[in-house]
Amino acid sequence: ALDEVSEELYLDAIVIYIRGENWGCKVVLTSEKDVICSLMGAQKKIQVNLLTKEDAWHLFKEMAGDSVDPPDIRSIAAQVVTECLGLPLALRAIGRVLKNKSNFVWTEVLKRLRVYNRKLEFSGRAEMFADQ
Repeated sequence: ALDEVSEELYLDAIVIYIRGENWGCKVVLTSEKDVICSLMGAQKKIQVNLLTKEDAWHLFKEMAGDSVDPPDIRSIAAQVVTECLGLPLALRAIGRVLKNKSNFVWTEVLKRLRVYNRKLEFSGRAEMFADQ
């Protein structure tokens, strides 16, 4: 999988040899830019919409499990979900990473998400996630 592709890649340069019954492969890529998928000859494009706040919470809780239940973690978890901007991949990945982690780890991840999101705002890319 290639995530957040921002310019055309030449997949012929990425050689993957698979033999036996697993011969052949598929490449999954994600990009904010539809034109990138077209340039790379995507056979199928799937638009992934942002999740509602409620759906984002349910997905995150599914990934993080009961880790979100303690009162000291629950408020941090809610903020983490907000900072994930409704992005399913972010919610799944971060939820899995935070499962059974300490309050300190939760707090550090929240701080880093906020820094990242400030960079998005600065670059003007945060508008994509507005009004969710």
